[in-house]
Amino acid sequence: MRINKFILFGMVIVAVTGVFGAFTDSALALTGTPVSPRPAQSLGLSVGNLPPNGSPNAKVKIIEYGNYYDPFSRMFFQDIEQQLRAEYIETGKVVMYWKDFVFPNFPGLLGNTSAANAARCANEQGMFWQYHDLLLTPPMGDQMEPLDFKGFGEQLGLNMTRFGRCLDTERHLPLVGVSSQNAMREGIVAVPTFFINGRRVDGVKPWNEFVRIIEEELAK
Repeated sequence: MRINKFILFGMVIVAVTGVFGAFTDSALALTGTPVSPRPAQSLGLSVGNLPPNGSPNAKVKIIEYGNYYDPFSRMFFQDIEQQLRAEYIETGKVVMYWKDFVFPNFPGLLGNTSAANAARCANEQGMFWQYHDLLLTPPMGDQMEPLDFKGFGEQLGLNMTRFGRCLDTERHLPLVGVSSQNAMREGIVAVPTFFINGRRVDGVKPWNEFVRIIEEELAK
C-alpha cells in the first residue's frame, strides 16, 4: 500500500514539535491563534506577488505553496517539476506560481525565512525563478548544508551590491510573512500543497496523478 509522502512529513513535524496535534487540524494547530478561513471560492485562486513560470494566459494555473528547506518541496522540484516544465509549461499549456509558506515559530529550518527572502531579492533583478531553482537543487540529506545565498547571486550575475543590501536588511520578510499567513487562512498545514485551477492537491503525488488532473482541466 502506497503511503503518501505528505502524510509522512506531517507525522515527522508532529513528532518533533509535540504541540501541533493532529496534522490535519486547522491553522490553530500551527499558530495557537484562531485564523478565520477564507471563503471557499477564493481558495487557490490568488497568485500572489511573484512572477509566473510560463504564460499567464495558459489554460491551467498551478499554485504551489512551498518551503525551500522542506525535503518534499525539493523532491517535487527535482522529480516532477522538470517534467512539468518540459511537457506543459514550455508548451504554453500550464503556468506555475510559487507562494512561500514558512512555518511561523517553528524551531529549525522550516521556520527560517532567509531563503524565501533571498529569492525575492533576486526577483528585484528579474531572476526569481532562476534563483528559486538554485535554492531547490542541492540535495538535502540528514544535515543540510547552509545555502550560499551570495554565491547563488554571483552565479546568476546579479548586482551584488544591491543584492547584498537586500539580504542584509531582510527587505522582503513582511511579504514572506503575508504569504505564510495567507496559506494558513486557506487551511494549509504542510508543504508542498498545490492548487491546479483551484483543485487542491496535498503533497508529492506521482507524475501520472498530476498529468491526470492537468489533462482534465485542459479538456474543459
